[in-house]
Amino acid sequence: NWTKHIDFMILDEISLQIAFLLAVWIRNHRFVYSSDLYINMGIMLLIINALIMILNNSMHNILQRGYYMEALETFKQGFIVFSILVLYLFAVQDSLAYSRIILFTSFLLYLLISYLMRLFWKWYLKEFRKERRSKSSMLVVTTKEAAETILERLGNDTVGSFMIKGVILTEDTEEKEIHGYPI
Repeated sequence: NWTKHIDFMILDEISLQIAFLLAVWIRNHRFVYSSDLYINMGIMLLIINALIMILNNSMHNILQRGYYMEALETFKQGFIVFSILVLYLFAVQDSLAYSRIILFTSFLLYLLISYLMRLFWKWYLKEFRKERRSKSSMLVVTTKEAAETILERLGNDTVGSFMIKGVILTEDTEEKEIHGYPI
């Protein structure tokens, strides 16, 4: 469900607008929204980015991604968004009115700003949840066959807001613990 990470989506849209604003400022030395031409491009960037995040499910498993995978996903998102924007500009025969330097600079700045914003927000959420981690407890109810896999996956979840306190098996066993957790 794409609404699960609406916070990341909003931050990504903000990152895109900051990148666009900076690119226009670097190239034209003026505020981006002082021109109708660039107002249209800013709005199209917002719409395209939102649609791609939803349709491509770009934020799926964002909290579990490492630095390399996050960089790859950020690049993929930016590449798709700016490619569609260029296709749109050609389709409406407006491509000559816009600066290619602004488009390319926006793309590069977006990659940097969005990547850093995502890393910061993931760090913030992990730290926030770490404080709450000791307050929430979980008791896992499962079969003996699935217990090992489930406990390993839950134990490796670095962003979960829970602590596993024990395991209840649906069948009898002589064992006292599984994967370090009491039965």
